Amino acid sequence: LAQAHRPTKSRTVTVGGCSLDASGMASIHGVSLEGQRRYKWSSCSGYYCFQDFVQFCAQQGFEKPQEDGTWSARGGALELWADCVDEAEEEELMRRQAEEVQALPALSFEALAVGASPSVMLQSVPGALALPPGPAKCGGCLSVGTHGTADCWGGVSTRSALTVEVLAAFPPSYKARIRCFSGGLLRLVGSEVHFHGSEADDPDTTTFELLPRDFGSGRTVLTIAAKGGAIVGTFEAHVPPPELTLHHVGVVSPEECLRQLRVRACEAIQADPTLQGRRRHMQDVSEHYYGFEDVVLWAAQMYRCGSEADALELAQALWKFACICEAEDQVWTVVDDMIM
Repeated sequence: LAQAHRPTKSRTVTVGGCSLDASGMASIHGVSLEGQRRYKWSSCSGYYCFQDFVQFCAQQGFEKPQEDGTWSARGGALELWADCVDEAEEEELMRRQAEEVQALPALSFEALAVGASPSVMLQSVPGALALPPGPAKCGGCLSVGTHGTADCWGGVSTRSALTVEVLAAFPPSYKARIRCFSGGLLRLVGSEVHFHGSEADDPDTTTFELLPRDFGSGRTVLTIAAKGGAIVGTFEAHVPPPELTLHHVGVVSPEECLRQLRVRACEAIQADPTLQGRRRHMQDVSEHYYGFEDVVLWAAQMYRCGSEADALELAQALWKFACICEAEDQVWTVVDDMIM
């Protein structure tokens, strides 16, 4: 999300390890300490100033070396700050992203209810309440986030292409399930919203009420609520581009999901020779060996990964750090008695 800055010709002076440009803005090694930022690897959507990061690091005891080599909470804050996203830059990116979605054809609720489109993008309405974390005020789409969580940060991408499966009609509202591209169902448990749901879960957690509302100017929006009244958010439906509609969107069959995972695993094996052969988990007492494809399928089902990419990433980590290669494992001899 972070955008690159073009270099400027402003004159800078150095004060105590910090640089001050002509505008008086403080920076460290060219990174501005002004404004507010959000840690990009966190699901938290809040933005904080640099001093807030310093206070947080002090409370957590997180220290790193500063410019002069001394360890301090400020050094830890500098490290975190460099891995954060600037609020102004992110809002501008989200604004452009929202405009791209808004330019897509609108999908009426009637067309959505009868399945006129195989997939849909649900763009959050500015100012609407939304449980999934994300800048709903910016018009992001309901999408599959990190590790399968649901958020409102999506743009025109596969992760935002969803399928709405209408189960029953109680005009003006409908009961439906919302499925992501990998086959996982939108699920609400407490305040946690994710795409790890399946047909085996409690229907009350994966079935939502869809209520169409007049948004003015001829626009119809859709409020999605869970049983008990918790509002997920209010969205405007759009038709995804053809290339996303055809990209494994709306997968309902678990068998089809597994087939797609096998295809992705085979592609990964061909691209990376280290994924070839067989390995076993270090803690597997059965000492059985498996190919990378089997590890991908196991990881996807065991940890209920929300996307093919998450399953592949997890499987690669297990393959590299937690498994033993069959060829290398043969050089060890298992003995029953301790050798004195």
